[in-house]
Amino acid sequence: MRKIIGMNQLKKFLEEEENDPVNTGIMIVLVIFCMTILFWLFWALMVYRGGLFEKIIPFISVVFTKKQLADYGYKGWYEQGLFEGWVVNVTAMFFVIMGLWSAVKVLKKRK
Repeated sequence: MRKIIGMNQLKKFLEEEENDPVNTGIMIVLVIFCMTILFWLFWALMVYRGGLFEKIIPFISVVFTKKQLADYGYKGWYEQGLFEGWVVNVTAMFFVIMGLWSAVKVLKKRK
């Protein structure tokens, strides 16, 4: 069971004399920081004010049919109806796309 979990490798890693506790602490803090950034990014994309995916089909119907923004409760910047929070959703989508693009670019460099 220990081989499955990888406890032997973890024990060897922690027993190495070259292991610096400051580096381990920094790595833990960075992992928690990155997980927090990812959580808030995906929350802003998919959950905030209904998420982006709830707004896509109504937006497409406004662009390609005779429906208007007012049919979805839009009365201006002060009352956006169904489209409330679209700026946050689109901004989060932009950052997700940029993050994926940069990750792919880094992975291609390694090959």
